[in-house]
Order: sequence, then C-alpha cells, then structure tokens
Amino acid sequence: MNIPTDKWTIQAAAGICIIGNGPGEMPKFEHDRPFIRFNLREDTPLSLMEIRVSNQRVSQRSCESGLLQVLSWGMRDAERDRFQRLLTQQASKLDADLGCPPSTGLATVHACMELGLSPHVFRMPLRPSLLRASELAPRQPLAAAFHNWLGEQRMAWRLIAAQDEHLNWPDMTANSHAITSETEGHLDPYPCIFDWMKNAASRGPSAVDRASLVELATSSQFDWKGHANHERLRQLEPFFHLDRVRQETPNWWLYSNSLSTTIDTLLRRLTQAQQFLYL
Repeated sequence: MNIPTDKWTIQAAAGICIIGNGPGEMPKFEHDRPFIRFNLREDTPLSLMEIRVSNQRVSQRSCESGLLQVLSWGMRDAERDRFQRLLTQQASKLDADLGCPPSTGLATVHACMELGLSPHVFRMPLRPSLLRASELAPRQPLAAAFHNWLGEQRMAWRLIAAQDEHLNWPDMTANSHAITSETEGHLDPYPCIFDWMKNAASRGPSAVDRASLVELATSSQFDWKGHANHERLRQLEPFFHLDRVRQETPNWWLYSNSLSTTIDTLLRRLTQAQQFLYL
C-alpha cells in the first residue's frame, strides 16, 4: 500500500465514525473521511482513512506511549502520537472510576470528545454477553469479564447527557420501554442481589443457595426498573467483573458455567434499569 503524501489531521473529521465490534451491520459513512476501528487482526488490511486502535493483548507488542496503540496510514505522525497519548490518559482516568481498565471503545469515545469532535458511534452497545460456553475450563475466564460493563454504561450515559447533540450513539438508546412509576406491591430485587453476592463472595461457592439467585433473575424487568437508583446500581458494579491483577477472585460466579446464564440475565436487567434512569 502506498502511504499518502498529503496526510490529514483528526481535527478535520468533526463527525468522525467510531465503529465497534458488536452486533449490527457496518454503517454507511463517507469513505473520504477518517473513521476508527478496534482490535482487528494484524493481517487485516488498513484502509487509507482508517484509524485503528488496539490494546496490548491484540497488538501483541508493548506500546511505548501507553496501553493503547494507534495505527494509521493517512494520519500525520505527530497527530497519531498525540492521539495515542490522549487515549492512554483517558484510559487511566476511566480506570480510576471503573475499578478496572476500560474497554478500548469507551476510552476512544472519551478521547474524541476531549478533542472537540462529534462522534457517531456504531456497533458498540457496551453490553457483551457473560455467557460461558459449556466446554470452558473452570479456571478459564471470559475476556469480557475483565471489564466493568455496568460502570462503562454509567460513564457512557453521563457523557451522552453532558454532550447532547455532539454525541450520536444509537446503540445506547435502543430497546427502551416505558414503565409505570407505580412500584407498590412489587418485589424490590436490589437488597436481595446485593446480600447474595456479598455473602457469596465471603463464603465461597459451596456455602450459598444458588437457587435463590436463579430465582432472582426471573424477577420482572419492571421490578428492576421501578426500584432502581444510581447508588444501588453503582454498588453492584464490583460484583460483575474480574480483577486482572488478582489470581484469586471473590467473584467466583463469573467462572461458573452453571450460573453464567443467570449472571448474564442479571447484568442485562441491570443495564436496562440503568438505561431507564437516564432516558
């Protein structure tokens, strides 16, 4: 591939497209404008207008300027290096709030907003599955379990609320349903799930009633939404991700094949409740 001699700056792409690896079709966008993609295989061709952001696990190399690597044929070298440093700075800030490293996508959206861009975000709902395949070994973690997805959605909603017309993120607002404000007589599931996970973390897998958690996952979405508040949801965030630096985790249910359907259902209920609070 010939490297273009007339290189561009990311500031010229005010309405830049950010394309994740989630479900959905590739969006239609102007191919003469820069766009961002993530964590693609090393042998995937790099388009002239593409900015490719990769974490160290995917790039399989140490990034001298930070935890994330930026590749681009057309971006000015100084601009590329500056963007890579900004990504690392944003990732560090998000890490402090989330309690674990953020996804590459969330860090990139924050970096683009910091540059004053107006991103259009596609295929990035920040809701990956925590379902474990039956053949997974008991000590083999899901890659998705190392991110605080409930916290990432919280950060994304705050960004959407603050930026309003400057951030277009349709995946975050999809599948929203109205709900009555009447909650009297309905089950409040939040004390139940918090107590179960707190006790399970301290007592271990052999000393808890798994059936009660499975039953809790069948609670109506109206119960989860009707009794939700920001404090309750944030209180539950640490129970739904793993710590990369700890060999042993109190969140043993994230390694449980038999409970993975229940855990995935509960996370979906919580993200739906969080969406309801912001819309």
